[in-house]
Amino acid sequence: MKKRTNGKNGKARTKVLVMGGQKGGSGKSTMAIHLLVHAMEDGCSVLLVDCDRQGSARTWSAVAQELGQPAPTTISILEPVLHKPGQLDRVSKGYDLVLIDCPAGITPVQRSALAIADVLVMLCEPSYTDTWSMEDSMKELVEEMQLANPRLRPCVVLNRVQETTRLGRGARDMFDKGVQIAETALCQRIAYKEALGAGLGVTTYEPEGPGALEIRNLYGELLQLMRRVH
Repeated sequence: MKKRTNGKNGKARTKVLVMGGQKGGSGKSTMAIHLLVHAMEDGCSVLLVDCDRQGSARTWSAVAQELGQPAPTTISILEPVLHKPGQLDRVSKGYDLVLIDCPAGITPVQRSALAIADVLVMLCEPSYTDTWSMEDSMKELVEEMQLANPRLRPCVVLNRVQETTRLGRGARDMFDKGVQIAETALCQRIAYKEALGAGLGVTTYEPEGPGALEIRNLYGELLQLMRRVH
């Protein structure tokens, strides 16, 4: 994110990317970390906001620092105050990207994050039950939040795809035509987990591997989506 979009009076406006959704265990924190590591590699200053009481993202950040690896500025906000003046806006000035890792479920914290988000990323495994659950629960929420925040753009990312299965190959066909689905799908790869234990993202842990390529491609898609938000 080397070229930032200008806001009012020509000042660069910080972009806000939210990892959200209803289902727990979808891999939100894992993919948030891999994306933010590549964002830093791309020359982006990143503020990581961990809103999940499990604290996976902030634990990884602490591990990375202990191991001497690059880590983003990381803060924890567990209450639904992200959208309130003098809260996140006070500490996010000067960053190119704020990445918010939300807890699972349609919680007050997630609603607060969506009130200021540019892009909402929702991870979904390629199964009919996960697809139905996401469409039923999130569509109404996104439409509601877009009334308060017209900038908000949702994007579904297929995660833990097994390309060799018929279900994996046809995953996009499970969704309604109006749902924006990222072209990049994330496959089930052990490198995603191994990288975190080393205090790294997959793009530094295995830079020539298929997981690194997936993250770079997804980051590029999300970057273009955020740049189109005014």
